[in-house]
This record gives sequence, C-alpha cells and structure tokens, in this order.
Amino acid sequence: IWDLGRGEIVRSLESHTSYVSAVRFSRDGKTLMSISLDGSIKIWDLPSGTIRQDLASDDNHMLYSLAVETDQRQLVVGDSKGKIQFWDVDQGTQVRELDSGGGPIGSLRFSLDGKTLVSASRTREKLILWEVSSGRRLTTLDGGTTPIWSQAFSPDGSTLWAVTEAGTIKSW
Repeated sequence: IWDLGRGEIVRSLESHTSYVSAVRFSRDGKTLMSISLDGSIKIWDLPSGTIRQDLASDDNHMLYSLAVETDQRQLVVGDSKGKIQFWDVDQGTQVRELDSGGGPIGSLRFSLDGKTLVSASRTREKLILWEVSSGRRLTTLDGGTTPIWSQAFSPDGSTLWAVTEAGTIKSW
C-alpha cells in the first residue's frame, strides 16, 4: 500500500499464492478485499494488516474480477470458467453462482442502485446484465467484434459505457 503524498510503500499485504487480479476498498478505507489467480478471496483489516476472512471457492478456478455491492455486505467475483460467484461478506459463504456461458469473467460492475450487475467476458464481445435479487439474466448486449475490458454506469444509471480491447468506448 502506497502513501501517495510521500511516494512510499507503507505496508505490504502478503498471503495469496499467485497474482492478485483485483482489489477493492471498503467505503471507510479500513478494509481491503483482494482476489487472486490462486482462487482465493481475502478480506483484510488495513489498520492491523491482518486477514479478517480467507475465502476460497469450491472449484478453485482463477479469479479475475471483483465487484462489491453498495452496502458492502455482498461481493461478487468472476472466474476463469465464466462463473460469477456471490459471497455474503458477514457469513463468509458463497450464496449463489451464475453461469455466463463461458469465457473468463474479466470485469464486473454493480449499478449505482445495486439492483443490476453487468459482466463482461475476456474472450467474448458481449455484456450480460443480471438482476441481483434473483440472479436472472436480464439481457445481453452486443459489444461488437472485440472483447470488452471494462464497463461503468453513468452517474444517473441511464447509460452503460464499455471499453473494448480495441480501445473503442461504447454506450447503451
């Protein structure tokens, strides 16, 4: 962890056995969630530098993407086989798994109201919108001819923006 003002490393968190593929901070900045290609999910207490929870999916697939719900009670990870896992942070248990139909899940994003999750595969040109409460697939959006790397909802939630591997920015 870097102190940007001083340009110095102030803490290193080490526990994953492979590359860390994504991190997210809690709103209060006291917790960090990390996922790795080793298939593990770590929830860190930043003031002490210790692991609060150490979660691992049953299938141990590489984890590529991470999203945290607005209320921070649920986190979602995307794996190398196209599965999307929902985890209850308080209980430390996986509560749901969705199947995107293949391809590693390279990016996940919640809508601002937390009701919709959008996933993007690293090898496909499509975005899938999911209803969070039921896990139901709402729609699939065609991204063109190159994989989608990242996506974001507009602040008012009316538009979804995505960046493709080719560097194109698209909106729906």
